Amino acid sequence: VKQIVAQSIMALHLLLFLAIFSWTLADVSAQFEANVYKYTGCIDDCSNSECPSGHRVYDNYWVQFGATDSYGQSYSMCGWAWQERCRCHGCSAGYFDSLTDCAACPIGSYTSSVASTSCSTCPSGQRTNAASAATGCVVCPAGKYALLDQCNDCTAGTYSSAESSTCSACSTGKYSQGGAASCTACTAGRYALDTRTPCADCSAGKYAEAEAALCTPCANGKYSGAAASSCDDCAAGTYAAGAASECTSCSAGTYSNTASTLCTPCSAGRYSSAAAATCSECPAGTYSLGATEACSNCPAGAYSTSSAAACFPCGSGTWSEPGSGSCTACAQGKYRLAQPDGCSDCPGGTYTSDVGRSSCSLCGVGRYAGTAATTCTDCTAGKYSTGAAETCSDCPGGKYSSSEAASSCSTCGRGEYSTGGASSCAACDDGKWSVGDSSSCYELADNFENCPVHPVSDHLVDNECNYLYQNDWKTVAEEGASPFGNTCGSLAMCQHESSATEDDYYIACAECADGLIPLGVNSGSESVRGACSSQGHYPVACVSPTSLATCPQEEDGLTARDHDCKYFYNGDWVEKDGGEQTPFTTCASYSVCDATYGSNGGMKNEFHIFCAACPDNYKSFMEDSGSDQPGTCGNLAAISSCYSANEFATCPSYATGGCTYLGPGTFGGSRSPEMTAPSSGVCKEYEIISKSTDITGLISYDVACTECKDGLEAGDYFTHSTGRTLLGSCYDAPDAGSDQSSYKSCTADDAHGKTVKCNYLSSSGEDGAEQWSGVGYGENAPQNLYAGCTSFTLCSYATTETNTTMNFMCSACKPDHVSTYNTEAGVEGACSSSGTFPTKCVYTGVTTESPTAAPTPARTPSPTIAPTPTPTPPVNHVENTLIWMSNFVSAHFELFLGLLALVIILLGMGAYKCYHNDKYRDRYDSDGERGDSMWSFDARDVDRVMERQASQRTGATGGGASYRNGMSQELPLMNSGSRSVNSNHHRELQEEWVERMDPNGVKYFENTRTRRATWTDRREGGDGGLGVPEGPGSMSIRSAGSGSGSSRRGSAGVNQSRRGSAMNVSLSGVREDVASSTASSSNRFEWNDNPMRDEEG
Repeated sequence: VKQIVAQSIMALHLLLFLAIFSWTLADVSAQFEANVYKYTGCIDDCSNSECPSGHRVYDNYWVQFGATDSYGQSYSMCGWAWQERCRCHGCSAGYFDSLTDCAACPIGSYTSSVASTSCSTCPSGQRTNAASAATGCVVCPAGKYALLDQCNDCTAGTYSSAESSTCSACSTGKYSQGGAASCTACTAGRYALDTRTPCADCSAGKYAEAEAALCTPCANGKYSGAAASSCDDCAAGTYAAGAASECTSCSAGTYSNTASTLCTPCSAGRYSSAAAATCSECPAGTYSLGATEACSNCPAGAYSTSSAAACFPCGSGTWSEPGSGSCTACAQGKYRLAQPDGCSDCPGGTYTSDVGRSSCSLCGVGRYAGTAATTCTDCTAGKYSTGAAETCSDCPGGKYSSSEAASSCSTCGRGEYSTGGASSCAACDDGKWSVGDSSSCYELADNFENCPVHPVSDHLVDNECNYLYQNDWKTVAEEGASPFGNTCGSLAMCQHESSATEDDYYIACAECADGLIPLGVNSGSESVRGACSSQGHYPVACVSPTSLATCPQEEDGLTARDHDCKYFYNGDWVEKDGGEQTPFTTCASYSVCDATYGSNGGMKNEFHIFCAACPDNYKSFMEDSGSDQPGTCGNLAAISSCYSANEFATCPSYATGGCTYLGPGTFGGSRSPEMTAPSSGVCKEYEIISKSTDITGLISYDVACTECKDGLEAGDYFTHSTGRTLLGSCYDAPDAGSDQSSYKSCTADDAHGKTVKCNYLSSSGEDGAEQWSGVGYGENAPQNLYAGCTSFTLCSYATTETNTTMNFMCSACKPDHVSTYNTEAGVEGACSSSGTFPTKCVYTGVTTESPTAAPTPARTPSPTIAPTPTPTPPVNHVENTLIWMSNFVSAHFELFLGLLALVIILLGMGAYKCYHNDKYRDRYDSDGERGDSMWSFDARDVDRVMERQASQRTGATGGGASYRNGMSQELPLMNSGSRSVNSNHHRELQEEWVERMDPNGVKYFENTRTRRATWTDRREGGDGGLGVPEGPGSMSIRSAGSGSGSSRRGSAGVNQSRRGSAMNVSLSGVREDVASSTASSSNRFEWNDNPMRDEEG
């Protein structure tokens, strides 16, 4: 490294030295011609004096002897080897030998050869190619001149050709700018007096030929524009005085010829416009006095011929318009006496049919003429005139003229009207009328609550009103009240009649007032008039439908007739006099199907009345009204009676023939009057289905229950002979929110004739999706709930006439099952809490603390069952924890993976440590007073046991069975004298055993401390405390060593006595330990499979 650094520094120093040397050499040799040197012989000193003419020493540089110079001379060696020759360079081109140095040629001189002793001067028109040290001359181009080492531009107004030493001046009429090779000549219309500036345009009124130094003014009668090369003549009608830029037009009334200097005035009878070449003659009807722009028109009433200097007046009876060449007779419709303003129009009402008239004629009656009329015109229809009229007059309102040329107008009659200028009278529109000679119609009355006052006050006409009341026309004078009072909602005018002194109105009631009904409608030919042409349409009286609970009485002052009423009641027509009460006791309103009004003279008015509606909470029973009734009263299904909804809870007394209650079983049956219905305890409302009367007059009713009491459901529907579907039972439906174990099956006390379907909320499959599974009547809940759910909650209950639907959720799983609970989506009716109701119960085999039962939501109590209070739902801590963990994992998946890896490592370390510690802590569980051991085997356990027993051989009390290891060492299985027995400790261990039951009903026992299981009852006082286990599994331990000795084979869980010792082998945890031990131990463990090994394992 040090060598590389040192070498690099040396290389940089060398490069720097070479750069400085090259720069110095280049600078010094710039004035010398390269490689032109001459050796001066063997000398001791190298100086300029030693160099030939035109050469100089090149930086005292010494040249080795024996070299050949650039002149081809070669010298032999000098006398001594250390002597050298001096190298001389010739002066470069542009430099000369100044005897002291190679000097640059001065400005304006040059040398093109090497080793020159002097510089030359450039020829005329040339300059040196450099300011100093020039090597040659350069020719100056055109437009420039040579001066020393520069080619300078010629100044403005001068020019030069190529290789010039001076510039020449431009002649007049030409010009140049700086650096010009030639002068530019001015074109025609332009001039140049100063040769230094460009040519300028001649101003207007002047001209110039080519190469002119000045512009020339135009002569008289001529003109020019700017930059003109010549002047033009002025056109006829114009003139110019000299040096004119344009010609001036002659003024009006004058003229000129071509190239004129002045304009000439026009003579009398002639005229000219501006810029005229000649004067024109005045046309006929005009004149002029001379020198005028135009001729003047002759005034009205005068005329002239052409070229006139004056006008002549028209004679009498004629006239001329201004500018006329002759006089004309007055036209038709005009006249003239001697007035100075010409022919005048005939005034309105007059006319002239000839020309040249001095007066106008008058129009006759029925005719008119406007101004300047040539004839008179007849008046049109609707107009008239009395003669000499300029226009016809319109007939005034209320009058008309139907013919032309009318001299007067006619009058309109009643019911007609006309406006001004009418040719006929128009009939008044519907709803309007007039009294004659009227220009408008008035509105007929439309409000007849009182008979209205006539609207036309200047005519002696009154109103009279006739009302169709009780089927007669009742006459009422002006301002009199209607006989309907306020009972009619809309009064309609049927007809209007008029006379010279009276307007008669005929009025009917179109509809009764709100809430009222007609007490009969119009009938008979006298009851129809005009627009009221339909019988049976208009109410003739109006009453309240409730007021007919009393038969109407006679109306004082209007009629002298009596009233009779017939009510349809209980299947018959019952007659009542005016003022008497209806036979109904519970009818809410009535209707009239027929009303017959007698004429004045004592005849009765008769009304047929139906009950129209029963009161609220009452039902109606309909019967046929009979076929022999008047009007619309016959063959109707009408209300015959009204009864309350629960009136037949007891057979009423008016059912003299008794009541038959329809329905199956005890729900139906016959009852006598005053007896309670068989279904009175459950039925809320009844309805009469049919009624019959026997020959003795006894009345019987068939009755059905139509609605159950509150809290009960209707069922067992059946079809009656009338075709109606009737209910046949009322039953207490299960309460929503009730919790029963019987709900495991879709059953009910009674289906009540309906199709029953039960829906259970459950979750299944790997995704655990919730779904409602439906089963039919008598079928069980889904399998994943049926076996593990202890009870179910009825969430909702719905029923129709034909179907019943119940929705259930599991309330709680069995203690040895794990639950999956409903989500927010899995709520229904009374089961309104999520996370409360299990949707799956999975068997685990481990009994856990029984979860709190699912809450029983509040429900509507039935009539006979007290409400069940709503308990507070339990908090499911396990599910909440799982949900929290799931949400955490979803939101922090990457972090979760890292933590999971760390946890697995820690768990592995912990598991190993626990495993290592547990082998020493839990190897033995005391199992009997004799000190027998329950072992969990693996390869290491066997080795340790064999080692421990080997150490105890010296204390053994007998030969007994033994195991033999791979070294042919015989070890005793157990020495009963090797340890002492603590009976108290044994009893404590026995108390830790509890009884369990697996899903198949097989009983087993589990140690609550060690969690080990066995079929042997190890509890204190148990009949199998130290007996042989009853389990089907067995395990063999066999020695596989090659040495001599006997092998030992034993069954798992079986006590084997040998020399007073015993061994119990537990099945817990053996499968995996035994499987792994075969690779590291010479002992082989055999497992005899049995169907319970998975649960035991």
